[in-house]
Amino acid sequence: MANGGYRDRKAQRIGENLDVLLGLLAFAGLVLVIVTVVVQMSGQPAWMWSLALLAWSLCCGTLWKIRSRIRPRPPRNPTP
Repeated sequence: MANGGYRDRKAQRIGENLDVLLGLLAFAGLVLVIVTVVVQMSGQPAWMWSLALLAWSLCCGTLWKIRSRIRPRPPRNPTP
């Protein structure tokens, strides 16, 4: 039974780490959107920023999908 608790805690830690990574990626994505819009509005070529934004979107979507698979299980009821 101790092994199951270890696995649950490990899955929870992985989920927490992915949450932190998704938060950092969200901030970076906001910066990328702002930079892409500013570069595009200034008349400069923005294709590299757009490709970076596409790569960011794919990465973030993949991590989101992985995170949804690693949902922490509800705690077990202790047996009396």
